[in-house]
Formats: sequence, structure tokens, C-alpha cells
Amino acid sequence: MSKREHYLFVCQNVRPDGNPRPSCGRGGSPEIYAALKAELLRRGLSKIVARACTSSCLDMCDDGPIIGVQPENAFYGHMTVDRVPAVVQALLDGNVVQEFLVQSATLGESNKDR
Repeated sequence: MSKREHYLFVCQNVRPDGNPRPSCGRGGSPEIYAALKAELLRRGLSKIVARACTSSCLDMCDDGPIIGVQPENAFYGHMTVDRVPAVVQALLDGNVVQEFLVQSATLGESNKDR
């Protein structure tokens, strides 16, 4: 298996029914993950350049669904399937999508009462 240049982690955490806290898994992250895998494959990036991975909680529940991009250390919040092509294009361009970024001041704050 070759090492990719980028790894994209899509949070799949699902909180139990009745939990007042949001969770990415209930916010559409399974569909976002599927769209991300498909977009990477469609553009021929999935075998060499980038790998879509699932993850458990990334501690940014209030900003979810979340995609964490490494090694850029970028965390995209409030993701939707429609935003996936822009994330993949940013990888190709060597950029990040500024308007999707979770602000560093709030990283990890959303789960302080977990």
C-alpha cells in the first residue's frame, strides 16, 4: 500500500437517541464520506494522492459534520455533499477552502460538556 499525500477523515460519530448534543453521523456524514470517496475516485486521486477515511469523534460536534484533512491540519465544518468537490479541488490546487474552515479558536470547545 502506498502512502498518500493527503488523508481526509470524515467523522462518523453517532450519539444515542435523546442526546441533546449534535453528532456528525446524524448530520449526514455517511453520505459525505461516500461522496468524498466517489469524487476522489472520479478524479483519479484515490490510489496515490488522497484517501478518504472514517473517524470517530473529532471534538467539533457543534461545527459538524467535520472533515479533517492531514497533513494540512485543516478541519472543515458544516460539511455537505455539495461542498465535497470544492474540498477535493483545494487538494489539487494546494490550498484549503477558507470559508469551510472551523476557526482555530473553537477547536475542541464544542465537546467541553461531553
